[in-house]
Formats: sequence, C-alpha cells, structure tokens
Amino acid sequence: MKIKLAQIITLLLTTLTIYAVSGCSTWDTLKSAHTTTDISGNAKTQPIDTHVKVKVDVIKPKTIPLLTRGMTGNEALWYNEALAILGYLPVTWNDPQTSDLQSTTAATYTTPTNDTENEEMIESQFATQLVHHQLEPILSVQWSWKGNYPEALQNDWNPYKATAITQGAIMSFEHQHQLAVDGIAGPEVNQALYQALLHHQQNSQPYTYIEVQKTKPETLQVWESGQPIFKSLANTGIAASPTPNGIWPVYLRLKEQTMRGTNPNGTPYDDPGVPFINYFYHSDAVHGFIRASYGFPQSLGCVELPIINAKTVYSIIHYGTPVQIIS
Repeated sequence: MKIKLAQIITLLLTTLTIYAVSGCSTWDTLKSAHTTTDISGNAKTQPIDTHVKVKVDVIKPKTIPLLTRGMTGNEALWYNEALAILGYLPVTWNDPQTSDLQSTTAATYTTPTNDTENEEMIESQFATQLVHHQLEPILSVQWSWKGNYPEALQNDWNPYKATAITQGAIMSFEHQHQLAVDGIAGPEVNQALYQALLHHQQNSQPYTYIEVQKTKPETLQVWESGQPIFKSLANTGIAASPTPNGIWPVYLRLKEQTMRGTNPNGTPYDDPGVPFINYFYHSDAVHGFIRASYGFPQSLGCVELPIINAKTVYSIIHYGTPVQIIS
C-alpha cells in the first residue's frame, strides 16, 4: 500500500505534542491537523497547514560587570571573599551561620567535618555562582588578618570595596594564571577564577607587602606572610619630582631596563642597565640604583635601593604586591 508524503505528515502532526520551554524558545503559531470539540460536544477535524512558524526568544544571559578598583557593594564583597578563600589576600574569613545558609544557585550549606571540607564546599558554591552569573556573597562573615601587618595596610582594607589590596590580589591571580596583568576582574579572570574555585587551586605564593617610609632616614620594609622579613635604606623622589603617597600594587617586573626620560630642568637622562625593577605607579618603581648614600630623596619618583638589597626585594615580592608610600 502506498502512503503519500502528505499523509505521513498529517499522521505525525496529529500525534505530536509540542511543549514550549520557558527561557529557550516559544511557538508563535502552529497550524496542523488536530481534533477539537465544538460547543455541542461534536468532534471535528481542523484543516492542516504543513508550514510551522516558530518564534525564538534570544535569551541574553546576565553579565557580571567588570570589577575595577574603587567599586563598592556586594560584587566587591563577593570577589574579596573568593580571593580570600583562595589565599590571595592578607585576610581570611569564616561564617558563624554556615549551617543555616542556602544558596539559590548552589547546594545547601551543611556543617563541615573539618576546615578543608568547609573551604572546598564554599569554593564549589562560588564556582557555581560564576556559571549562573549570580554573585551572592555571604553577608554574615567575620574577617581576620593573617599576620601582623602594619596599621597603614589595615586601614586600606574594606571587604565591601575593591581597594588596592583587592586590585593586587587580582593581579597576582592574573599572573599565576598566565593572563594579562591589569587588576580588572573581567570575563577571562572569571573563567580562570571558576576553574580555580572548582578545582580548589590555592595561591602558590606567600602574601607580600612593601611599606616605604619617607621620614628620614627613608626606608623600605618587606612583609611576607604577615611578618616583616627585610628592611633597607631607600631613596624617594626629590621635591621637584616627588614619590606620591598612597598604595598601589606591582603591575610590571623587569630584571633590567634602560630608563630614559627628562629631568625637572628639561635635560634628558638615559640610564642603561637599571636592575631589579618593580613598577607600581605609572613610571615609578622600586629598583636598584648606585648612589653614594641612601636614606633621603634623590630620585625622580622611583624608590631606589642599593643593588644588592634590590635583588633581595625582587626575589621576595611578586606581581600584585602592594607598595605603600607613607610620609
């Protein structure tokens, strides 16, 4: 028996039930052969139209705004919590209400059997939130410092703000994951952060911090893992080209470079082979430089160290290390 193509189509369309899935696509109209009941209760067959019109809704996923220095609010808090639990910040946190919390995008919190299980559980939750583009920080956490850091650094910390400390942590994360170092949490950082959270990849470097005191004699001191471990006499900028006060993370490191520029009097300078360079603010850097003596302003904005001391500092710190200049 020969069955015509139109009959096959009719048979299929009369038995096919189509479900519209919310958030994926919607059917605008579907004209097909189907049986209905009229007002009198009599069955009647509607005519068939083999052309199906489909309307597809394009769903635009939520996007996570770029996190840059100075931003505040729950988004900044989320990144600070995520970076802290991965070990990129000089602070840590715990949540006394952990057992009572439940994320809308991840599994329910449960009482952990140990600290490692608790951290891995939260890391997995944060990874899931990144996938869903719903950053939900834990608002009940209690923060504490991981070591004896100076008051100046502690004053810069704000869990609800992307400070220089947050920016430095992002830079450190970027460098360790072979990303461009700009201190901005964007799509590439979020993808790498997702993998780090999912696979519980902790920071592989100790936390470091530099404090430069401009009171004479000028000094530079390095902290590692919460303890001061190295100190040196230093030179900051002269009055005509001072080193600004503030805090900035190291964004570029070079073992050697020829430095060129213009002196305040308009004459050019050309210094080849400047060693152990750590740029932190525009063209200002911590580096080695030969001087007859150290401990008072002599540079054009950089923080100069005896070369042997600059080598030591270079070996301790890394990308993202905050450099704080204090009068």
